[in-house]
Amino acid sequence: MSCLAPPAPPPPHAPTPPGVSQEAIRLNEESERNWGVQSPDTRLKARVAETINEILQLQDLEDDWDLEGAQQIDQRAILLAALFVQTIGKAVRQEGVSWQSPRVGPVSDGSVVLTWTAGERQALTIFRPSRLASVVCVTREGDGRPARSIVTIQDATRLVLQTLSVR
Repeated sequence: MSCLAPPAPPPPHAPTPPGVSQEAIRLNEESERNWGVQSPDTRLKARVAETINEILQLQDLEDDWDLEGAQQIDQRAILLAALFVQTIGKAVRQEGVSWQSPRVGPVSDGSVVLTWTAGERQALTIFRPSRLASVVCVTREGDGRPARSIVTIQDATRLVLQTLSVR
């Protein structure tokens, strides 16, 4: 007769936390597959996941969310913004740039806006339902004039990385 206790059963799967959508869980699992064991910086991954979850929560806004006739936030704009944040997270890790979480916000036309700030630099990116292949990007350094452009996802990634880079 052994005096060892039988092995403990595996823990049950944790229920989905309140306020976390299935889409957020799916994107987080996809991120885990893509990042795998490559990233030693688990805090970066957690901060990227927090930002993605914040973006995905915009899908809870219904028509007239601002009481002035705003449109519901477009699902494609939400997903594009979430994927963009994931891309920036990977690029930050690869380039050795310091992560700064963007401010996330809705736009009354159904778009998603992300504002990245690092020191005196800012990059505002808008993901519009009518322009899914491009991003409206506004950059500014210090007291300089804002520069507005409509760019590809790749160019928007470069502009955000420039904003986050320390000179």
